[in-house]
Amino acid sequence: MTVAKALPTDLIDSLLSGYKKPEDLIGENGLLKQLTKASCTNSLFSKPPHSDKAEKMTVSF
Repeated sequence: MTVAKALPTDLIDSLLSGYKKPEDLIGENGLLKQLTKASCTNSLFSKPPHSDKAEKMTVSF
């Protein structure tokens, strides 16, 4: 399991530099949607860490 690291403040400031209204963050083309898409794409196409043991993955909705 990977431990999440804190984002550097300058990165956060850079991402929020164009913020003017809530839609800039949560709108159709907002920062949250862009980050979510990038994160999902990155997760889907990255190699899983090597492990000698098979891990069970459960998905629930």
